[in-house]
Amino acid sequence: FQWALIIFILLSTFYFLNSLFRIWRADKAFALGYNLEKAGDYATAYQHFHQAFSLNKNEPFYWDEFSHNAAVLAVATFQENQATLSGQLLKEAQIASDKAVSASPKNVNFWKTRTKVFYTLSALDLKYNQEALEAISEAKKLAPTDAKVSYNLGLLYGLAGRSDLALKTLEETVALKPNYPDARYALALYLWEAGRTQEAIEQLEYILE
Repeated sequence: FQWALIIFILLSTFYFLNSLFRIWRADKAFALGYNLEKAGDYATAYQHFHQAFSLNKNEPFYWDEFSHNAAVLAVATFQENQATLSGQLLKEAQIASDKAVSASPKNVNFWKTRTKVFYTLSALDLKYNQEALEAISEAKKLAPTDAKVSYNLGLLYGLAGRSDLALKTLEETVALKPNYPDARYALALYLWEAGRTQEAIEQLEYILE
């Protein structure tokens, strides 16, 4: 019985240490991929992200970061006339984003990334603008006072041809953060388009001042 207990403890300790080592190796591979992506080397980053997945498939942050990497590569390979590879990368981007938001549906950063993913993919097909709009709308629900989320929601309403909602949302954005020049500039454009010339000028004057 004592020997059986000793063997059980040794095996459990080995399993625990091996699991920790795998997680450490996965984090190391992911960190390298993350830094390469930020440096603009998406292709090499892609390889390191996959290495991280081979060691730990249960970390939603990996899937979240990888989704944008795959989306950028999908567009790049399409522009290089590699349609088959582009389609594969597009599917990987969608699946990765799905896994991230499914694992952490209340994580606003994952919804922000999902917005970037589908906005990037809209370069391949404009239908993805709608999915980007749905993602940023979810982020807005989770972070109603985040001015950047509100700003991006306004822009995506504009891309969807919903100028009235774009204008309303940008007005709300400026109310949330009065010193947000990008939001004021976008608001000025929509005010001008709506024939509210003086209000548009006031927004531009605020920026200049």
